[in-house]
Amino acid sequence: MGSRFTAAVVPPRERLAACRILTGDFPPEQRSLAAGWFRDKFESGEFDPTGLYGAKSRSGAYAAACYVHRDDCGGATVVGYRAERRHDRDAAEDALLPFVNAELKRLGVKVCQLISRPDKVGEYAGLLRHGFATPCTLAEYQCVFTGTETESIPTGLTVTPYADDDREEFTRVLLDTYEGSTDCPELNGVRTPAETFRSLRGNSRDEMPVWFLVRFDDEPIGVLLLNPQAPPKNWELTYLGLVTPHRHRGFGRALLTVAMATAVRAGAPGMTLTTDTRNLAAHRLYEAAGFRQCGSYEVFLNTFKG
Repeated sequence: MGSRFTAAVVPPRERLAACRILTGDFPPEQRSLAAGWFRDKFESGEFDPTGLYGAKSRSGAYAAACYVHRDDCGGATVVGYRAERRHDRDAAEDALLPFVNAELKRLGVKVCQLISRPDKVGEYAGLLRHGFATPCTLAEYQCVFTGTETESIPTGLTVTPYADDDREEFTRVLLDTYEGSTDCPELNGVRTPAETFRSLRGNSRDEMPVWFLVRFDDEPIGVLLLNPQAPPKNWELTYLGLVTPHRHRGFGRALLTVAMATAVRAGAPGMTLTTDTRNLAAHRLYEAAGFRQCGSYEVFLNTFKG
């Protein structure tokens, strides 16, 4: 006997019903308003309606739904996902998730992620049955500046602002810094170099990114990526990476002083960052510089290779 549920891209006339599934955990008095807000985003084109998927029973009632946002860098993010408990939840997920995976792969997606609060991880057990890895934990850190932060750069180390002429060299060094890294190593080699570069460029929000290429004795050895925010927001340390032979030499600490001093000069009140909890060296580095953990979240990853 076949499944009691069928999965498909949600057609226009059924978007509100699917959005009611997505917002099913909202308080009852807010659910209809929230579902209507979601539906309006799809109707206006602000959200891509081809990324709204649903599984419904033979009676036509939706039992599970998800909205996946695709970027132009081979990546996708599950913005909303939920399966109704009053239905056969496993069966609904077993219809929906393979369909979504097949569609994403057909559309050229290389990696799909879902970000969860730690207390919500149990809601996504179905993902583990359908290609998503056990979630990795990312820790959020924050540092409030005192205004006295200064750079401390060892002799021979130079930190040069990124220029478009450096793009090929910059991308090569960036990818080299991923080797042996414990920051989400599951993503290494999944995207092409061009997709990786575009994904980092696209993460910048309010301002153009502030990037640096790092050299030691004229040899490229690392990168420093900052995402500035308009005052009074904190700047974001997007990435700090060194190639393997130049780790554990104090260069990471020096680059962190450059990052903090650069943000202070721009008037930022502080800096935030996220790092994989498996990256113990990074945690020690940031905590020694005055960063304190302010939160965490779980990331489910599904990669599509070949």
